Amino acid sequence: MPNTFRTPMSCRGLLVATALAASLLAGCAVPGAVSSSAPAAAVLTPAKAEDAVRVRAQQRWDWLVTGKYEDAYGYTTPAFRGLNTAQSYRSRFGTGASWMGARVQSVECTTPERCTVQVAVDTRVVARGFREPITTSVVETWLLEEGQWWYHQTP
Repeated sequence: MPNTFRTPMSCRGLLVATALAASLLAGCAVPGAVSSSAPAAAVLTPAKAEDAVRVRAQQRWDWLVTGKYEDAYGYTTPAFRGLNTAQSYRSRFGTGASWMGARVQSVECTTPERCTVQVAVDTRVVARGFREPITTSVVETWLLEEGQWWYHQTP
């Protein structure tokens, strides 16, 4: 039989979490907080741009690690997607290693439209002599286009 008894502390924690969630959602629904007619670069402060890029870069790597290349492809720039199919994007990744995990380490926006992201990637190499995962550092460029941040994939 499951234990359904709640202590006063767990109820208080639930109330605090609910209040925090409600206040965050209320902040998202403030009308007029951000003008949709303003250019995205003018609206985003450098810190907010870095936060947005950090989230998107981590999401993209989460898709890559789980092998969902078509989803990761959706984070590439519109120009890249205009020239490359999801299948051709998938074919860029070999089978000699597998990603075990990835963590965005830093984001630096050098201009309002360009950020550099450093990612630590844990890789398991499929070859004799490699037993433990290897952590490598990957540096990416992210560009602001059409009001959204995109991974700049070289053609």
